[in-house]
Amino acid sequence: MATCETPVLGRVVRVTCECAPNIACIKYWGKRDSDLILPLNSSLSVTLGSSALRTTTTVELCASNVRDRFWLNGLEQDVAANARLMHCLAAIRKLSNAPHKEWKMYIMSVNNFPTRAGLASSASGFACLVACMAHALEVTADVSGIARLGSGSACRSMFGGFVEWRRGADPSGVDSIAHQLFNDTHWPELEILILVVNEGEKAVGSTPGMQASVKTSALLQQRVASIPQKIEALKLAIAARDFGTFAEITMKDSNQMHAVCLDTYPPLFYMNDTSRTIVDIVSQLNVAVGKLIVRGLRFQIDRPGETFMLRTILFIGHAALSATCQPVFANGQPENRPPTRLMPAPMRWFSACVNTSTSSCDSFCVASRPGLLTEKRSSCLTSIR
Repeated sequence: MATCETPVLGRVVRVTCECAPNIACIKYWGKRDSDLILPLNSSLSVTLGSSALRTTTTVELCASNVRDRFWLNGLEQDVAANARLMHCLAAIRKLSNAPHKEWKMYIMSVNNFPTRAGLASSASGFACLVACMAHALEVTADVSGIARLGSGSACRSMFGGFVEWRRGADPSGVDSIAHQLFNDTHWPELEILILVVNEGEKAVGSTPGMQASVKTSALLQQRVASIPQKIEALKLAIAARDFGTFAEITMKDSNQMHAVCLDTYPPLFYMNDTSRTIVDIVSQLNVAVGKLIVRGLRFQIDRPGETFMLRTILFIGHAALSATCQPVFANGQPENRPPTRLMPAPMRWFSACVNTSTSSCDSFCVASRPGLLTEKRSSCLTSIR
């Protein structure tokens, strides 16, 4: 994460950052400490390009501010009722030696994609918040562990490219932090295909879902024991850009995690009929054309959002993943002035809308165009044969 120039102008400090969500290839499911958000297993992810999905957060400190205030997507939230936000604020202030560290903050955060719908808005949101606060309070230390206090996967969104969130062993969580394994230019051909299968919020959030799995799933510990070996194998596949091995490990881990969810009591259903159909189609495509298309097509369903999104990892064309979370503008630049971007060319974003009311299978359409997921679009995926 790049540092800012000292952002104090008079008696106001203002910093704005952009961060993107990340997609887990080896997923984190279950905590050994819910207060510190310490995971049962390490995880590995890839960070998306921020031109497609992003959180933009502005932190403003002023000596005259009476209390900390927070707005999410234009609506003011109760800071005192948000324990994770309070933990992040306290942790950053504790690290800071800035003379203005006790000034109260106004925090304004906006997602350009749906919140609490399975697209890791909490990951990009808390990563962006912590990055902003760290720059505003002149903290130069690694703050991925603080982002973890807000949302576990947020520590991975502090970096671009391929990122590992290490489980750690210390009960304090000091070693449960994120590390960038490969930067955003390591595998430029990798792109993400997003298929909209349901625009509603997930029925069971990831936090209560994990808690239920930890309490009731006999399969969970078996999965946890297998993770270290899978992560090492996945690192080798990423290093070699071996898509076949990379995709197979990713798919199998996704299947295993969903098996844990089904083994949870009551069972957790993070897939619907449409997403299961798409998984089957992708599998059939691999069988049908795997020998002809060297880099193939593989599916990967993201942890909480199966009733919202199916993510399919696809090799096609060129993409650039997000760089490390960095400020896009700070004090001294007018807010209506285009920010100076510190990120590489954005990856192309492919989207396809699924019409779940159609039962026949005739065509498959993938639209290669940018846009907001909240945009209302006619169905371009009516059916698949």
